[in-house]
Amino acid sequence: MRTFKSQLIPIVSLLLTGITAFWAEDRLPYTHPYVVYRYSLALIIIYAFFRFIALADKRRSAQLDEVGLLRPIQEGAFLICTHTYFLELGIALGWLSTRASVEIGLFSWACLLIGRYAPQHPQGLPSRLINLIPILTSQNRRTFCKGLIISGIIGIIGTFTPTTQIVWLLVPLAITLLRVYRAQS
Repeated sequence: MRTFKSQLIPIVSLLLTGITAFWAEDRLPYTHPYVVYRYSLALIIIYAFFRFIALADKRRSAQLDEVGLLRPIQEGAFLICTHTYFLELGIALGWLSTRASVEIGLFSWACLLIGRYAPQHPQGLPSRLINLIPILTSQNRRTFCKGLIISGIIGIIGTFTPTTQIVWLLVPLAITLLRVYRAQS
């Protein structure tokens, strides 16, 4: 069960991109509609890469897992690739604005993953990044991590809107920082 739970995001990402690519193949304006499968192929390559690393160098992958980097990088690769696929598909089908920003989505996913993994690995890199913020104490750290997760989710949703996409990420992030600052003083 633990293996399935650890592979849930890659499996769901592969299924979502594969099924929607099959559905959208004849609906896209491309001259070669099979290019819609490139993200599914990219996800398979990413999956093989991470499985190969885990099998080929178990000591290094255990070290990366110990410092809290392996899971965020692996999940981030799948989530960002899937998010980019849906942005591109929505733009190609005319459902989303051509001004949709992958960069804001990337930053939103980074906020979400840092907020999710920082409490799990106190000595890991996501936790060290949060420790760089001078107004955080051990009491309001949990609030900040929850705020990062909420800001990331709202920012991801905001990338699918036509305008002011950065506001969807920055407003909840600013509210979180203000709340943490007020709790500190």
